[in-house]
Amino acid sequence: MAKLARPAASQMRIYAIPLTRRPPPSKTLPLVYYYPRMPPPTDPSAPPTYFNRALNKANSIWNKWGQEKSGWKVSSRYAWCSHPDVLGGQKFIKVYTWGNKAYERVDFEELSLGSIDPALGPKLMSQGGGKEAVRAVEKGEPISIQLIHPTRVGPSDPLAHLTRLLDIRTPNHRRWFWIFVGISPLTAPFMLIPIVPNIPFFFCVWRAWSHWKAYKAAEYLRQLVRSKSIRPVPSPIMDEVYASYTSTTPSKMISKRNTPTEEDPMLLARGMVPDLLFKLRIPPDAELNLERAVEQAQLRMKPVVEDSRDVRLEEQKKKDQ
Repeated sequence: MAKLARPAASQMRIYAIPLTRRPPPSKTLPLVYYYPRMPPPTDPSAPPTYFNRALNKANSIWNKWGQEKSGWKVSSRYAWCSHPDVLGGQKFIKVYTWGNKAYERVDFEELSLGSIDPALGPKLMSQGGGKEAVRAVEKGEPISIQLIHPTRVGPSDPLAHLTRLLDIRTPNHRRWFWIFVGISPLTAPFMLIPIVPNIPFFFCVWRAWSHWKAYKAAEYLRQLVRSKSIRPVPSPIMDEVYASYTSTTPSKMISKRNTPTEEDPMLLARGMVPDLLFKLRIPPDAELNLERAVEQAQLRMKPVVEDSRDVRLEEQKKKDQ
């Protein structure tokens, strides 16, 4: 029997970038940042949809708020709290700064999923063999999506890791979407405050929208996995970058170093990010998101680092006795 030809590679690619050697406390999966590289729009000259127009308008307004020098867009005064020991009198909270900090705290997994636009990716076509019998196609031809990953570090089976992550994140984002949708009407009393808009309402809408995007992207990836349209591809370049930054030199606090060591649970550090993206030819605009993922991974692994340090101190004390 003749061997079936392998489907052509899609323009869509997924880079599996390992962040930690082992899972954070109370978790089962080591942390991996999945960077999706989406195909360009088929018709760049086509006018944006109404949704994209509204999104671009919202981003433009938010950026303008950051350029304001005064007013509620920059700060909100909570005059109702004047206790000097609690808030030092009248507390000024920069709304724009607060919004950016809230964005920084969003899980990097959610932001990664939210950057996937199923409308730009391969289409899912039914093969007539039931609901699960689908395949990914581009221009009517079956394709495979490359899952690019290192072989010397990270999960031994990146596709299984991605599948398990999607099984965890999909219901999580769906649940939080409905939670924020349900909370949104409860913010109606804030509309009575003059001048200042209903910031809690906009926050709930933003979080609901973000979880909805992540949920739809996770569902899309799960269908691609079930249709066997995602194919792991080893990357010698990633192996080279990770190997070149590995050092046995003792490091300082995990939040301050630029390169990982073999003793700590981190695989990726901020100092590696520019070199990794450059060698993989990933656009520079991904650097900020990847650095944010590294910082979040460091915070999640901090208890592990502190426990290891305590163990080493105890062992040293026993040796000194």
